Amino acid sequence: MDIGTGAGFPGIPLAIASGRETHLVESVRKKAEFVRAVVERLRLNVTVHPIRAEDAAIVLGGRFAVATARAVAPLVSLVELAAPFLAVGGLAVFLKGKPEDAELRAARTAAGRVGLVEKAVRRVHVPDLEAARTIVVYEKTADSSIQLPRRVGLAQNKPLV
Repeated sequence: MDIGTGAGFPGIPLAIASGRETHLVESVRKKAEFVRAVVERLRLNVTVHPIRAEDAAIVLGGRFAVATARAVAPLVSLVELAAPFLAVGGLAVFLKGKPEDAELRAARTAAGRVGLVEKAVRRVHVPDLEAARTIVVYEKTADSSIQLPRRVGLAQNKPLV
């Protein structure tokens, strides 16, 4: 499951590499149509959902082993958006630039409220770029202590922390 897939990264490469059924959520219809065309052309086992993550979570919630997101929102919002998609034991894997310590702390607090626990924060160097990226991983260890998903937009406009 890839939240806010944009042009299909990392969802499409992960679908190719794993060969597993994959779901991509993208609320911008033009982007979703592009990704759907790529998926059809490559004949991948991928379903594109042209809706908001909160709406997709109502239909698809609780069934994924992995949820990813890249360049979608601050971590505090991502943990809230990803949590309802994951089965207990599932992982949320977020690709970030260089999050500040305050963003990581806020996300840890929010993660605890939605049943996630931070498992890893790994900074990586991207070959051929003079930039570092950060991979942040959370595990779903319990059900959320609050009703999820909240209304569309609340995770970004009124984060839990």
